[in-house]
Amino acid sequence: MRRFDVALTLLGLILTAVACGPGDRVPNLDDRGYALAGHDDLVTLDGRLVPRVIRPDASLRLCLETRIGEDVSEWSARLAFENETGVEPLPVSRVSGGSVCFERVLPPALDEGRAVLSLQVVDAYDGAVVLSDRLTLLIDRDNPVAAAVRAEYRDAIRKLGRVSTGDYVDEMTGVSRRAREAELPLLAASADAIAAYALRRDGSEASRATAGRLLRSPGPWFGHPLAAPRTADWHYERGALAQAQGPSGPNRLPEAWLHFSEADRQYSRVASPKGINAATKRAEILRRRGKGEDAVDLIDRALSRCADCEPIQRSFARNSQAFMIAADPSSTSERLERARSALRQAIAELPEEAQPLERVNLLVNQGLLDARAGVVDEQLLALAVEVLERGVASDVERARELRPWVPLARGVAALVRGDPAGARRHCASIAATEPRVVAARAACLAEAWSEGGEIDRAWAAIAEALEIHQVGEEAATRALPRRDHDIRLAAWIALERGDPEQAWELLESLDRVTAEPPSFRNGAERKELLSALRTLHRPAGLSAQALRDAQMDDVRRQLTDSAESPEFRDGGDDDSRPKLRYGLLRDELVILRRHSFERVSVLRRTPVDAAELQAWTREIEIALQQGVLDDPAWRELAGRFGPLLVPPPSALSPRIELIAHGILQRVPFAALPLGDGWLGDRTQVAHVVASIPRSRSTEGGHSVFVTDPTGDLYAAARSRAVYQRLFPQARQLGRSEAKVEALLAAVPGARWLHLDAHAEPDLAYPGLSRFRLADADVFVEEILAVGNKLELVNLSGCRTGAQRISAGGGRFGMGGAFAGQGVPHVVATRADVRDELVADFNEHLYTTLSAGGDVPTAYSAGLKHVSRRHPAVRWGALILLTPSAARGDTL
Repeated sequence: MRRFDVALTLLGLILTAVACGPGDRVPNLDDRGYALAGHDDLVTLDGRLVPRVIRPDASLRLCLETRIGEDVSEWSARLAFENETGVEPLPVSRVSGGSVCFERVLPPALDEGRAVLSLQVVDAYDGAVVLSDRLTLLIDRDNPVAAAVRAEYRDAIRKLGRVSTGDYVDEMTGVSRRAREAELPLLAASADAIAAYALRRDGSEASRATAGRLLRSPGPWFGHPLAAPRTADWHYERGALAQAQGPSGPNRLPEAWLHFSEADRQYSRVASPKGINAATKRAEILRRRGKGEDAVDLIDRALSRCADCEPIQRSFARNSQAFMIAADPSSTSERLERARSALRQAIAELPEEAQPLERVNLLVNQGLLDARAGVVDEQLLALAVEVLERGVASDVERARELRPWVPLARGVAALVRGDPAGARRHCASIAATEPRVVAARAACLAEAWSEGGEIDRAWAAIAEALEIHQVGEEAATRALPRRDHDIRLAAWIALERGDPEQAWELLESLDRVTAEPPSFRNGAERKELLSALRTLHRPAGLSAQALRDAQMDDVRRQLTDSAESPEFRDGGDDDSRPKLRYGLLRDELVILRRHSFERVSVLRRTPVDAAELQAWTREIEIALQQGVLDDPAWRELAGRFGPLLVPPPSALSPRIELIAHGILQRVPFAALPLGDGWLGDRTQVAHVVASIPRSRSTEGGHSVFVTDPTGDLYAAARSRAVYQRLFPQARQLGRSEAKVEALLAAVPGARWLHLDAHAEPDLAYPGLSRFRLADADVFVEEILAVGNKLELVNLSGCRTGAQRISAGGGRFGMGGAFAGQGVPHVVATRADVRDELVADFNEHLYTTLSAGGDVPTAYSAGLKHVSRRHPAVRWGALILLTPSAARGDTL
């Protein structure tokens, strides 16, 4: 870092070069942040962990963490051992996420014992030294004990699947014990992880418990930069173990998500191709949570940084992604075509002789994608059967799992061809008991019967699929493929049977899958955990951060376990306001209406071109993000499908609540044209967030306004003056006063919370989203833990209510995290918003509230004001969110 004497500031503006002062220091490893891979293990020398090299052909990979916007294109590294001469600078070998790596094969003649590696990284662009440091290694190539243990380990790996689980675990844990005795902690941890993998595959509850014990204490190396690959492996196996939790246990998907996320991060630190496996696991959890688009995009990003992945790894990721796209009823034609192309590439890359049955998996999914795109390729399905027959001997169990999907793909293809009789023939021929196959077979038959006008038979068939998809509390954790498709199909069949009440309840069941699971922690224990989580998230040196990272995972796991709690209950649907539920069911745009104590009625069923409607919602979303259309241009765009979404005049009460499914969540309903004005002029519009209703007291007293804690928000001073004038008794936390401790002390008993701060969302679990305050980040969980009386939360920053489309009624990002936990009213933004627009809106919102108006009225007043001064494409991003009122089990 260059330092300039204050007295020479003016001179420094004139001079083109300034010499470095004596206080300058070149960054070292700890300053930059680093990770190391390629060494065999770790050993303690002089109280510090150092790399231990046993193999004669070891190749070290040094990876440095980079900063946003940093140009690494001309970086080079000189990695030289003492007394080495003529060592040429190395170019960048790999780039992965936020890391850049350099690789050096160790010289075979390197002497046994300590060796010191000099590290220097230079940016050739300007000659700046990026890093300079020394790293001590232990060269231990002639150690016969270590070599023998490594040989035992390699021999044991080859026995996986060839001996009984008990015998295999005994042998591998024996290797682990001898590795510890030989001071090979990473090898011991790897042996434990493989033994845990074998136990997890065994599938019994007792085996999973034993696997958990094996993975309980990773060791003092855990989280150290020299052990990033093994730390990643440990997190991956812990995540897989949590994901494999039996359906009778608690919801451990949040725990699995955190472990897979950390595994992905640690793999990325050393540019390991194994990172794509962790990313694919994370994507599967997102899909289960009803966030299919995020899941697909996550795999895209993982593939983009996977140049060194093996073909089997890339094909596995592409196959998982293709299956998600094929099963998602909201997939666009562009996404379907891109997935088809990627899957063809994966089929071409995967050697047929290496993984014949995985090739069948690819071929069948290719057939399913082709059918979704309106293409029938019988030759491809015939090839799948041929490969299947050839590969049976290699894995009988895997062949049994794959065989039913071939006639299923043929059944789907028959439906695309308009041949329901052929679809029934193919799907009825499937004999299987595995739940995924049974559900897919039943849905295929239901669709075939409905195409032929046999609605009662179609209902009987889809009921079988529903029984598998929805099993009480397991709905959110099972989340079998095509669940969303099957429930929407069932809702359409229910309408055809003249039962809109059943259609409503079916769509409502998707809301519960999307809902944020509650934490079972409460009272003093919950406060203690949240306090620990906040402390652990503060910056720390590398030595302390390794321990904190391990502790943080355990705290987060406890905070996100889901179970029954007296804090949460099913709320009665006693609200007199009408609720409208929107869904695209097959090729119909459907609007259902419910009043309390009234049956559900069908407001509108309109045949539409699903592809055109989907393209339109995407145009709407892009227009909101860009915010450049004037009102005439917006009216023209919104007018294409907007009239079908505006409720009929008979349903336009003063206040309505909307539940939109899938692609319709992109639509800013309040900004839809209605006559010379907008829908928001005629009614107060609130979006219902998928939630688990929470018992709350909303009789709070004071208000809390947090504004501009990081000091970089343009209109903060103007807004703060308004808040102080309207609410002189409110607790104002601005700039340096907006610290975590101050906020958490102010929120208890508060009625309103205004939070204008930068945020970092969590894709899968909004309760783990964070807001940046003056001293540290504060988690949504922390605020909710003390904000039991909040009536209004106003998240006044950009994209605080932004979301990707989901199967259920919507989550709406960070805003949805508050509404999803029972806060009655949340104001958020679905796009980037201009400071002057937000300042105008908030001034009228709070002016109305200070005069005694309720929140929906104040929100509507703010919208009406800004609609006269700003174009609809901008103020349409302002949304009001409210939690759902669950009506108990619906299936």
